[in-house]
Amino acid sequence: KYIQEARNLGSTIRQPKLSNLSPSVIAQTNWKFVEGLLKECRNKTKRMLVEKMGREAVELGHGEVNITGVEENTLIASLCDLLERIWSHGLQVKQGKSALWSHLLHYLENRQRKTTSGSFSTSGKT
Repeated sequence: KYIQEARNLGSTIRQPKLSNLSPSVIAQTNWKFVEGLLKECRNKTKRMLVEKMGREAVELGHGEVNITGVEENTLIASLCDLLERIWSHGLQVKQGKSALWSHLLHYLENRQRKTTSGSFSTSGKT
């Protein structure tokens, strides 16, 4: 059921051609797309969390949830795919196979550049 919902959500969230649209319309379209991805992410993580909580989740009113190991692996794999889709959204340059990894590499490069330039500017003031 949840896998089918995720597939349906993925098929309904498509970006239109953005070439002739204003920046505000592009931003709104991007925001709707990201909101859909985040909603899907919340649903998948909640489902896995409720399963792991077991009886305590039932006591808290989440209903009985029984998933098999294969289904759990499928949920985890689809969550990883979803996270990759989120991180690849709007990515300019992809390094390697993973968009998330590309973001982490760019972040590290920027931090190292800022640290290096910061150390040069402070060393000249002594």
